[in-house]
Amino acid sequence: MKMKSLTTLALAGLLTVLLAPSAWAQDKPNIVLINMDNFGYGELGVYGGGITRGAPTPRIDKLASEGATFTRMFAENICTPTRAAFVTGRLAVRTGMEVTKVTPPEGMGLNGKEVTIEGFFFLGFEIMVLSEELINSGYAEGHLIPGERMLWIEGGIPTSIHDELYEQQMMGPSERYGKVLVRGVFQHGGEYGHLGAYQYQISPSEIQLLSWSPPQ
Repeated sequence: MKMKSLTTLALAGLLTVLLAPSAWAQDKPNIVLINMDNFGYGELGVYGGGITRGAPTPRIDKLASEGATFTRMFAENICTPTRAAFVTGRLAVRTGMEVTKVTPPEGMGLNGKEVTIEGFFFLGFEIMVLSEELINSGYAEGHLIPGERMLWIEGGIPTSIHDELYEQQMMGPSERYGKVLVRGVFQHGGEYGHLGAYQYQISPSEIQLLSWSPPQ
């Protein structure tokens, strides 16, 4: 009985030590992961947003000031591939998650098929894309740049449509933009456009200019 009591006491003491917070948490950081959709890098005050974007983020800014911040990252421009990359530690294309819907390795889905897409054409220095929307760049009042998901437009657009687009200029060459409807062959899974910087492209067979006015 005495030996059993001593053994029980020893186990109880060991568990007390092992389960004590200091035994596990000593010299280890506390990490809180917050994964949000449709939330840009520049939305937080710590990265230049916050009150300048019309929505102060004091609590997150405080967390940043007491911890570590990062200024370089590799992420997809839509949520599903980003989550897949985080969970697996691999590039999203390696697990067939390079677009919102899962695409099997054999290349099924929309790859290589003709599609019709409505979006915003943008032509600038080394960029010619169809984007989901146009957003204010923040560099100058009314200056727009492509935002959200983008496709490289292989082969460009007809001159007749180019000449009807809105025009703007910062310090470099003039930029053209407008709302269009594009019909053509969709491709993904490769490296497209200038320096292979885009994961998706469309080779247009037809382009129509749509009625649209820039935000005032």
